[in-house]
Order: sequence, then C-alpha cells, then structure tokens
Amino acid sequence: MLTRDEAGRVLANTSPSGHQTKWSYDAAGNVTRREDADGAVWGFEYGAGATLLAQTDPLGARTEYEYGAHGALTKQRDPLGRVVEQRLDTFGNLAAVVLPDGAEWLLHHDGLSRLREVIDPDGGVWQRDYDANGALTRVADPTGVTLRTARDRQARTETAASAFTSTTIELDEFGRPVRTTRQDGGSAVTVYDLCGRVVEEVDAEGGLTRYERDPSGRVVRVISAAGRETRFEYDACGRPAVMIDGAGGRTELRYDADSRVVEQWLPNGDVARAKHDSVGRIVAEHVPGRGVARYRYDLAGRIVAAQDTRYGQRTFEYDPAGQLITATNGLGGKTRYDYDEQGRIVAITDPVGGVVRRTYTSLNRVDSVTDGLGRTTVGTYDAAGRQLTQTDPDGRRLAWKYDAEGLVCSVSTGERALSETAVDHRTGALTVTDFTGPGASPVTHRVKRDRLGRVVLRARGDEVTRWEYDADGDRRTLFTATGDEARYSYDEVGRLVRVEHSAFGVISYSYDPAGNLLSVVAGDRAQTWAYRDGFAVEHTLTDADGVTTTRIKRDPEGRIIEVADGDGATAYEYDAAEQLARAVSETDRAWEYDAAGRLVREHADAQTTEYEYDLAGQLTKRTAVDGRQTRYEYDGAGRRTRDDGPDSSSVFAWDERGWLTSIKRAGEEHRLWVDALGELAEVDGDRVTWDSAARTPSVTGLGARRVFASAGGFTGLEDELASLGWRPARATQTDDPWATVGLSPGDGALGLTANGVPTVAGLEWMGARAYDPGSRGFLSVDPLQPVAGAGWAGNPYSYAGNDPLRELDPFGLSPVTDAELQAWDRMRLAPLSLVFASLAAVQNGYLDAVLRAHPYARGLSHTWGEFSRGDWAREPVWQWIGNGLNVISTLTGIATLVVLPTPAVGAAPLLGLVSFVAGVGSAVIEVAADPTSPSSWAGGALALLGAFPLIKVVKVAEPIAISLAIGNFHWGMVTSIVKTGELLQADTGGEEER
Repeated sequence: MLTRDEAGRVLANTSPSGHQTKWSYDAAGNVTRREDADGAVWGFEYGAGATLLAQTDPLGARTEYEYGAHGALTKQRDPLGRVVEQRLDTFGNLAAVVLPDGAEWLLHHDGLSRLREVIDPDGGVWQRDYDANGALTRVADPTGVTLRTARDRQARTETAASAFTSTTIELDEFGRPVRTTRQDGGSAVTVYDLCGRVVEEVDAEGGLTRYERDPSGRVVRVISAAGRETRFEYDACGRPAVMIDGAGGRTELRYDADSRVVEQWLPNGDVARAKHDSVGRIVAEHVPGRGVARYRYDLAGRIVAAQDTRYGQRTFEYDPAGQLITATNGLGGKTRYDYDEQGRIVAITDPVGGVVRRTYTSLNRVDSVTDGLGRTTVGTYDAAGRQLTQTDPDGRRLAWKYDAEGLVCSVSTGERALSETAVDHRTGALTVTDFTGPGASPVTHRVKRDRLGRVVLRARGDEVTRWEYDADGDRRTLFTATGDEARYSYDEVGRLVRVEHSAFGVISYSYDPAGNLLSVVAGDRAQTWAYRDGFAVEHTLTDADGVTTTRIKRDPEGRIIEVADGDGATAYEYDAAEQLARAVSETDRAWEYDAAGRLVREHADAQTTEYEYDLAGQLTKRTAVDGRQTRYEYDGAGRRTRDDGPDSSSVFAWDERGWLTSIKRAGEEHRLWVDALGELAEVDGDRVTWDSAARTPSVTGLGARRVFASAGGFTGLEDELASLGWRPARATQTDDPWATVGLSPGDGALGLTANGVPTVAGLEWMGARAYDPGSRGFLSVDPLQPVAGAGWAGNPYSYAGNDPLRELDPFGLSPVTDAELQAWDRMRLAPLSLVFASLAAVQNGYLDAVLRAHPYARGLSHTWGEFSRGDWAREPVWQWIGNGLNVISTLTGIATLVVLPTPAVGAAPLLGLVSFVAGVGSAVIEVAADPTSPSSWAGGALALLGAFPLIKVVKVAEPIAISLAIGNFHWGMVTSIVKTGELLQADTGGEEER
C-alpha cells in the first residue's frame, strides 16, 4: 500500500505483512531521507538542478559526487576518500576514467560516437570496427587476437569467426534465433509458437526438448530429450507453487503475505523453512539434510554474524566503504583484510599473525604473492592479460605460449617443453603431446567429444576409455581401459537405478520421493538407509556374515552426536567453529585447534601429541607423548619435502608443475607420474587408469587390477565388491575419522582405500593434493581461498575442514559435505573432476584462482579443459551473446549507481535486477568457457554489482560476497570500464571478446 502527500509523492510503502518504508522530500521534491522497515535511515543531499551531491548510509558513511559545467558526473568520492574521475569528450562520450591510484583508461570514439579504442593504463589498445550500418564487425585485443562478425540481412544470418572457428545463427523474420550452426556441422534449432514463446529445442545431437504452456504463457510441462516429464503448477497470484517430477513426486512452495518463499515441502514430506526480517532478508533457515542456519545484518544490509552447523559462529566487520576487513571464527580467531586504493585485497593477516601479500598489474592480474615467510611467487602477462610465466620462490619457472585464438598451445619450463596441444577445429578433437612421462619418448593423449561437449573418448597412448550417453546426457555405457564394461539405467527422474558391470555384476538402487538413497543391492549384499529430516539416521548391511545395523544420532540442528553399531557407540563433540573436538568410545580421543584452525594437540586415552607450525601454516614439528619428535621441511612453494622421525624419514620430490614425483621412505623410492592432463598415470611402473568423465576422481584400474567405485557405497576390486559402511561418500573409522580405511594395501606402494581412492606409500591421492593421515593434513597448500570466517581458514593444509566425520575432500580442494557431493553427482553438467585437480596442482595456492587466471588452467585450456568445460560456452555465438550481456549488465549497473540514491522512483531494484540477470548470464557463459579466467570473475562481480540494490531481499551465501558487492557498488564505474576493456580481449579459451 502506498501513502502519498498532497503533491502525489510517495510518503510510505506498507507491505502486505505490515512492514513500512518511509520517504521524506525537500521543497524541490527530491528525496532527502529514506527509512527502511528495520529502522535504517539513508540520507541524500542535492545541489542546483537536483543533482545528487552526497548520500549517507545508515552507519554514517558518506559518498560524494561532483559534476562538470555540462552537468555530467565527473568525480565520485567514497567514504574512504578514494576518488574515481571521469572525463567526457566534446560529444558527451566517456573519454577517460582515472582510478584512485592514478591509473587511466582512455576511450576513443569516432564521429558517430561509436567506441573504437580502449587504451588501458599499460598502453594496450583494444580495437573495435563497424560496418556502414554501425554494426560491430571486428574486435581485437592488444596482441592481435581477433574476432570478426558478419551479418547477411537478406539471408537473416549472423556469423562470428575467430582464427580457427566460426558459428552462424539463422534468424526468423522477427529476428529470433532459430538455428545455430558450428564449424563441425552441429546445429541447434529453436521453435516458437505464434506468441513468440519457445516451445521446442533440438540440440546438436538431435535431442528434442518440448515446453507446454498454459494460456498465460507459463510453462506447465517440460518433456526432456529422453522423454522425462516435469510438470509445474502456479497459485492464484501466478507464482510457481508445485513441481511434479516424472515419478509423481511433488515439491510445493509456500509464500508469506509479501510473496517470499517461507516453506518448501519436499516429495517425502520433509519441509525446508525460512524466516525473513522486516526488509526481506533471510535471518533463519532450516533445510532438511543441511541443518539450521541463522544470520544477522547491520543497518546497511551487510551480514555481520552467521551461525550454522557447517562453519559455526562467524562475525564480520566492514570499513565505511563496505569492504570486509575482519572475519572472526567461532574460536575468536580474526582474519584481517587490507585493500589498496582500487579496492583490491593486498594483504590477508591470519589469526596467528601470518601475512599473505599481493601486488597487481594495471589490468588487475595478480603479479606477485608473498607468504608469511617472505617467499614470493611472481607471474608475468602479455598485453591482453594472458599469463606468460610464473616463477616460484625456488626459481622454478613455467611458461605458456598461445595460438592465434589466444589459446594455450604449449607449456614449458622455459628451456624444456612439458606439453604441446593440437586441436582439430572441425571436430573439436584434442591431441596432447606429453613430454612429462618417465620414458624417453613423449606420450600422446587424445580426447574426443560429441557435439554437446560430452566426453566420448579419452586415450593415453594405447589405453582407451569410452563413454556413451542418453539423450538427456546421463551416462549410458562406460568402456574402461582395462577392458571392462558398465551399463547404466535411470528412472523417470534421471536417478541411477541399475548398473550392470561385466566383472562385478548387477547393482540396483532405490530412492525415496525426495531422492535420498534408500537401498543398494549387489548380489548377496544389500545396504539400506533410513532418514529423518533429510539426514541418514540408520544404516543396515546384510551380507553372508549376517545383518549389521548402524544408528546415527543427531542433535536438533543436524550434527552427528553418536554413531552406534554392534561393536559399541562413539559419541562426538564439536567446538564453536564446528571442528571435530572429541570422539568418545572405548578410547577417548580429543583434538584441539588454535585460532587459525591448526591442530595443536591430539589426545588419545590421556596420551598427548603436540603439533607446531610456522607463520605460513606449515607443520614443523610433531612431539609424541614419550617426547620423540618428527620434524618437517618444505620447499619455497610450501610443499613438504622431508619428514624426519625417530624411527624413519621420508623425502618428497616435486616437478615444475607442482605434482609429486617421488617418495623415498624406509630405504625404498617410489616414482610417480602425473600426466599433462592432471591424472596420476603411473606408480613404480604400474599404470593407473581413470574414469575421466566422472564427477569425482574415480579409478578404473591399478596396474593389472580392475577397480570400480560405484555410487551408493560399494567399491569393487578385482572381482569382489566391498561396502563402505554407514557413510556412502567415504568409509569412516568411527573412533578416528581422520584415518584412511583401506580396501587393499596393494602391491608395493600402490593401494586403494575403501571408497576407491588410490594410496601411494600411505598417502591418499585426492585429485589435486595428497593427504597424509599421520599428520592430519595435506602435503601442499590449498589453491583455493577458504571460506571467510571458517575455523580452518588460516590453515592451508587442513583436511575436510577439520571435521572428517561430516565432510570430505575428494578433489583435494575446499571441503564439501556428503550431501553436497551427492547433489554434485546428480548434476547433468560437463564433468570437471580432473579439471579441478589440474587447476590445483601447479600453484598450490600462491596465485589465487579467484583473483587471477590460474596458469595451469591456462596450460590445460587447450587440453583437458577443452573437453571438460562447456563446449557451448566457448562457441563464438555464445561468447558474442555473453559480450552483449556484459554490455547490458555494465550499462544497467552504472544506471543503478545513478538512481540508487533516489528511492522514490523505485527504479534501482529493477535496474539492479536487469544488471544482475544479465551479469549472471554473462558470468555463466564465461565461467563455463573457463572457470578460472579473470573475465569470468569480473562478470560475477558485475552480477553482484547489479544485485546490490536487492541485498535487502536476497540472501547472499557468504559475507565475503556481500563485501564484494558493496565494493563493486562504490567502484561500479571503474569495474564497468575495466570490464568493457576486458570484453575486447581473447583470454583463456580465446573467445572472451565475443
């Protein structure tokens, strides 16, 4: 309900639930004050001509604006005094942007006000050409990588072509795309009804997806390419109310008076609930299978406290510009963030005083990272921002070369080639010549995909693995390099219900209506699970030895507090950061952590082991109860090179890419080879083969032995299947969850865990990193940034977030919960398992993948990344569409900045929504094309910029994201200009300019 004054101006807006937002005006009718329903007051000041001069947020932070004689904005000063200046040319076009540190971007327009050049602070020129009608025909980055576009208006076609590839879009008489054809001949077709709504889509492999709509145009039924149906129902207000899956399972949404979703009823009767505050932010939520979470916000809408069963208690502090400056974990440990004048993080101080420092190029690439011990990793880039070299603190160097499309074509040490890549641009097939192997001759890798980007063949030399898929993209058949065959069947919802393996027989699966796994049957073995509130509470194993039942007791918020089986019960306790603190059974084990999440003491039946660390978080000494010590050494990149104990010692060697190559222990040396695609390929001459298209790293062969890691808690070795027990994601020892549960010790150094992960000389090989259960951590640092405020955020070697009972780390990266892993396994996306492992391998955390393009990802962009990332996203047409979305997101983002201080109009949320949706669309395309490119993350940042006005009604998952959103709001103009420049470059994947 709107309340107006005599002049018709809105004085108050009262929501259906009674929450009220109020506005005040000056004599000229300008909004001078806005009071939100939570009491937050925003102030606005104006000058001549109703130009906004300043705005003050509810906490007193003041942003000021200056204008030129022409009336256009010329300067913006944020609450910290940082100034962004812009200059216009004679015709009012933006001509220059000067950043707070003096860096200047120049924009040149022609006589028709078309943008022709963007000159970055380094002098790099990003060019654009147009035809006689003003349509864009060419974009080129400073290195000459070029994309050309052409339009045939009579034939109604548009074509985008790079150095080697092209894509053509056919349009109907209304300008709608009806067919997209790639250089490999694959075509996708879109069919519209008479109202212009999409009713059919035919993919490049011929799969037909149909959409049925009601008279209002709302989708009421979707029939997938494989014939699976999903139906939708709407309430009287037109809101989505019911989704009915192919098996008849109903998911229902219920709303409050303000149309906010407050309940989600799952098909099995479980209910997810959300509670909102007066301005629509989620303050509490209960989600089956995930537990309870609570959030608290300041008057500016930023999350200042969060509590859940994943990360425990967390609090957050911000500077006046909205940048996150402190994150405090449940143990009181504070992580502090420092920023430069452009709002980039330049220092991170962990809770025990270790400082990581970063420097940047003028194009915002991280060019150096210095850890807490003063060790520096340095990167160099070409004029378009593609990484050329990286040198670690020990002087080891990696170098990359690029082809005419800006894609990596070779990786070397500078003196010695590591890999070379050739691409058949007609078919997309990849051939990688790998010089990293142990033999004198290089190894050839081949990767083939179908027209939808799904991996259909992976060959390493003469070892070939093949896959077949159904029309929905679900795996139908696996042919392994060991000669085995597995066939997969699915139900009406797409859930796996049957696997027929040539060696291990038939495995059958059943689920409850919500998709929770109820039973797995393999031969004379059967496993069943019972659930309560989405959590497994009972597991029963029936086999030739009888029936074994395990009961999992949980507290009201979902934490595991006891696991009981026929051998007894184990009770668990957690600290305030949700780290596993105690396990009490016949033995009493306890774990203590410092403020940075590093294990400092471990107690086992009154016997204590102590751990000591340096400022880089490296374990330096372990002291046992009898006083005997083990000391640890590391190289400059933070990788463990040696441990010396009272009874034995180990020596570890690493190659230039950051992969472990040898382990010397107990007088024996074990040699490892990780190939150019990031797979552990050989241990002491025994070949290791992989299901490279699996969601998580999955082995199919160890030497001459076949392996099958099936879904649902069975692992096959040779001809036998073994159960993982009550936890299908990972076999877990109840009294010591840190331990590795082995299925087979293997021959020599090579073995297998119960959940199908290779072990090498006692180390568990988890994709990107090797886990040492003896020291309770990884041998190398995590290449990904930790979650802000997590208890383990200051420990780059931590395993499973210091809670191995409820979390795991199958990729060797950031931990995930069992539920998250199961959800990931069910997703129909291009497989990324080994890509994730590869991304992590080289850097081991020094040049943060979130802030700059990961060099090893670039090294693989033409190899493994080519078939594992979305094929569609790298096509010229989609990059062209992404380019357009970038422009829309940028322009509406800037418009949001202009109208945000004028809430009476109410345009900011609408513009923000447009910017957000366009930014998300662009970011999805760019992240799918290359999840590590800076442009991908810039697109995400722009999406957050667009979401800023919506923060009051949309819950952001992590506080750091809100900090970035606020920062992007204050520096929106800068981000937009930088993004505009980045649109013109050919970054990793070679097509971001599209």
